[in-house]
Amino acid sequence: MAQRVQDSGENEILDFMNPYERRIVHVTVNQIPGITSESIGDGFLKRMKIMIWLYNKTFGDELVNLMGSSLLTKLANSGQLVDFLDKKKYKDKKMLDYLGGWLKEGMVFRNKKIVAYHKNWIYFKNLFGINIIGYVEPKPGIPPSPKHVESLIQKMKKNNVTVVLAANYFDENKVRTICVKVGANPVIVPLYVDGAEDTEDVFKLIDLWIEKLKSAYSKH
Repeated sequence: MAQRVQDSGENEILDFMNPYERRIVHVTVNQIPGITSESIGDGFLKRMKIMIWLYNKTFGDELVNLMGSSLLTKLANSGQLVDFLDKKKYKDKKMLDYLGGWLKEGMVFRNKKIVAYHKNWIYFKNLFGINIIGYVEPKPGIPPSPKHVESLIQKMKKNNVTVVLAANYFDENKVRTICVKVGANPVIVPLYVDGAEDTEDVFKLIDLWIEKLKSAYSKH
């Protein structure tokens, strides 16, 4: 499975597993250069996503050459990369200034408060440092109640949240209705390769996510 991900550049979703089984997969996958994994969902049984690390596209050529992909991946997975780069210097310049790729573009929305439709953006959240303060659908497969939606709207107003992020297979009308009530911008994008036009590979998919989020935040 991991080899197929490495060859194709496309993520793979595994079936539900218990914690012991997931641990075996994590340990095995993380020994393969360029591949990582994450658990998806809530509860005892969770699915797993096997994904490719696109080093140069993620961190930029210069930083990969300076630090190496293994260390960058370790810092990124732990959520410590940006803080580390901000504190370290190389040739009288902060290491953060050498950051390129998607993470450099994503600095526009790093630490920004946002609402997501569902908890399927955890990997993106951790890598790009966005602050998800709430979810339109807090429990998988259970439509949000009017009470929950109203509570979320009030929370968005209190926290000045200006963007709602959702995969394009969820209820767009629900997303747009919430956005209208708080003056926020909907960012409705495919979650997977080929989920929309011009997303036939993972490069174009992540390019689209970043482009749409940057555009949404530039409007406020």
